Amino acid sequence: MALSLPGTMGRMFKKRRLFLMILGGLLVLLIGGAFLLVRFGGQMAVSEAEDAAVFGDNTLAEIAYEWSPEVLNFYASPELLTDGEGEARKTKMANLRREFGPYVSGHGIVTGLRAEKDLNGDDALVGDYSVEAQFKEAKAVVEMKLMKRKVGDWMIMTFKVAKLDGKEKK
Repeated sequence: MALSLPGTMGRMFKKRRLFLMILGGLLVLLIGGAFLLVRFGGQMAVSEAEDAAVFGDNTLAEIAYEWSPEVLNFYASPELLTDGEGEARKTKMANLRREFGPYVSGHGIVTGLRAEKDLNGDDALVGDYSVEAQFKEAKAVVEMKLMKRKVGDWMIMTFKVAKLDGKEKK
């Protein structure tokens, strides 16, 4: 025998039960979404860091093969191109070519993946690439700040080379 509540009480109970069922369903969806975010969100960040590291390795090999300012400019973000060092960059790259020679090997990592604003105020993914690279004449630490906008490929925001004796070049 079912319990039957008279009139208004019965309708209120049914509405409350319906409300609690909807609330419970939303809670299940929220918990499931949080689980998926935790489970797969971290993997997306690792994947982006790996992609950035591969970009850094490949781009460094291309730039430092002949220390070409044109290749650096090709991969440069507007932030790097607006630093006012167009002609000075050619001289610096020529100096790096004489001091280090061609790129031989190295495998970099990307750390500090974060969201930053670009020159236009739009969101961009930014990471710090670093590698201890072997060149024909010497070893050096190469650091690049890499950026990826919502649409597009990775680009270089900063490019620094430091000989392992501590002497820094830009």
